[in-house]
Amino acid sequence: MWYLGVVVVCGAIASLILTAKGFDWWIGMLLGVFGPFGVIFAIVARRDRSGASLPPPPTGSRWAQDPTRRHELRLWNGQRWTADVSDGGIAGVDPLP
Repeated sequence: MWYLGVVVVCGAIASLILTAKGFDWWIGMLLGVFGPFGVIFAIVARRDRSGASLPPPPTGSRWAQDPTRRHELRLWNGQRWTADVSDGGIAGVDPLP
């Protein structure tokens, strides 16, 4: 029975780590089966953040929630995400990889 507790606790920890990285919560719960090794995998996991895979906002040129989650807003120019970002009303530049 102790192993079930380890699976649940490790799965919850891995889920929290992976959702912060942009993964779905259930992936972390699946990693809980591997116990502490699943948590370690969650810590080192990386999400593809290339500009080509970012979803566009619905219409036109506008500021929208940054799909990379590195900033509050990012400018969509109507065709692609730009390097222009904004956090708390302060503009900046953060090029996409």
